[in-house]
Amino acid sequence: IREYYRSLVESINGVVAVHIEDQHPRGEGTADIIITSVAGVPSSTIVQEAQDLITQYGSLIGDIQAFAAEPVQINIDVVLHYDSEYAESEEIRQVALLRIQEMFRYGAEDRGDGVLHINPRYPFDVSLIYANLRTIPNVIQVDVLQPTSTVVTTRRQVAVLGTVNIQVVA
Repeated sequence: IREYYRSLVESINGVVAVHIEDQHPRGEGTADIIITSVAGVPSSTIVQEAQDLITQYGSLIGDIQAFAAEPVQINIDVVLHYDSEYAESEEIRQVALLRIQEMFRYGAEDRGDGVLHINPRYPFDVSLIYANLRTIPNVIQVDVLQPTSTVVTTRRQVAVLGTVNIQVVA
């Protein structure tokens, strides 16, 4: 039954991950379906479409409800050291910002640009920031000031990009 509901909800355009809590989260006979979308937190339209599918094709005796994943903001503060002989600070800053934003696109296909994406099924690992910024041409050192460690999320939560502060130092 679990895989049936997962397949049903994952068929919706924009849904990238589904977690099913079927151990009576709201009492006997209940199940919650937690949805993550390309943007992290799904729109109310996606959640409503999921609920409509569940109501139409789901169990008549169970109370099964769709919910949006709850956002956990990840604020990023980095210092990038670069070789000023070969690059401009604003160029480095713009590339870094684009890589950080791309890192938070869920379900993104590899575009061959070397950007590693976060996975909604796992905690946010700070090493992704290092990996994505170290490969910017002419960046020689990356210091991550925030977050200071892995950010653990529950199955009902999804990491979303908060504030971004990028300092570029020659």
